[in-house]
Amino acid sequence: MFELNSASFGAEFEFIFVRKDGDNLIFQSKSDLGPEPTILIFTPAGDREADDFSRDISENLNAFQTKIPQVFESNPSPIQQIIFLNENISLFWELNPAERTIFATFAGVGTTVETITNGVLLNHSTGYTLASGGLILLEPLSFILSGTLYTFDRIQFGVFELNGGPSFCTLTAENVPKYNGQITGIGSISMLGSLFDIDGTAFQPIAVFPYSVNIPFIFDGQGQSLADEGGIIAEKFPNASGFVFNYGFQSVDQPAHAVGFILDNPDGSSDVFVREFVVTTTEGNKISLNFTSNFYHSGTTGIDDEANLTEITDLIFDGIDQYAFDFPVDGLQVFKLYNPCNGYEVFLVGN
Repeated sequence: MFELNSASFGAEFEFIFVRKDGDNLIFQSKSDLGPEPTILIFTPAGDREADDFSRDISENLNAFQTKIPQVFESNPSPIQQIIFLNENISLFWELNPAERTIFATFAGVGTTVETITNGVLLNHSTGYTLASGGLILLEPLSFILSGTLYTFDRIQFGVFELNGGPSFCTLTAENVPKYNGQITGIGSISMLGSLFDIDGTAFQPIAVFPYSVNIPFIFDGQGQSLADEGGIIAEKFPNASGFVFNYGFQSVDQPAHAVGFILDNPDGSSDVFVREFVVTTTEGNKISLNFTSNFYHSGTTGIDDEANLTEITDLIFDGIDQYAFDFPVDGLQVFKLYNPCNGYEVFLVGN
């Protein structure tokens, strides 16, 4: 028995074996200092009681821990989309199989992120247990959508498909997991791996200034900064001090949509060097972009600068689709752009 990230919920997690009483095992709390310490009595399990642990469901839920942002995240929670197949409703929640917690964020009409409308924020936290082939919410979830009340506290799982969900990367055929099931009173459901973050939809074009961040906050799929020694930014642009992302930026000289660096000069001044892109799709928190061969440099362009910026931007944004996630920071609006093809992550400050 152990405690993860202080998720004790007031329970005791350290017990000392005291004695055996027939076939029962007696344990006493190690941390209770009062005259009546907590006692646990373990009794032998029946022949079929091991089935209540639902180990197969636990393993299947663990498979959803793929394709999610990792940098500066302590034990991140994978996102699932639960589709109410008979109702044309999608529910999104973050399920953490290590802590056995769920945070439901959003529900809307539609079965794909591209078509969802008329949504409601949920902001519902609960623990859960697994038993007898199902997932049981410790706090039932209820919401009203299009005038209809939806409420449930259990999903009864059926067929699990490791690669039954969609692929988030245009470069590969690697699909996310899919779990089929039933909810009493609602009907058939499908649970899919998802990258939809309702708070990430706040990543919107800004006309008055670019998104930006200090140069260390660009990471590869292993969580290493590209500005660290040996990183491609450190190698190609050692004088880079900042990263800029023009997203609808209304400038006299710079492209409205472009990405690149702030470069420091020996005299203490700095230049902006960016490569233009075209936004092809914005759906929920997903942004699809294609780079052009147009560049802007407020200073003097070196012989290899355009080739180097092309190499870096092609690497960071490989696969076209990027997903914006909110990253809470007091006093700042910070987002992460996550690339599901290679796991690269870029922090961007909006104010």
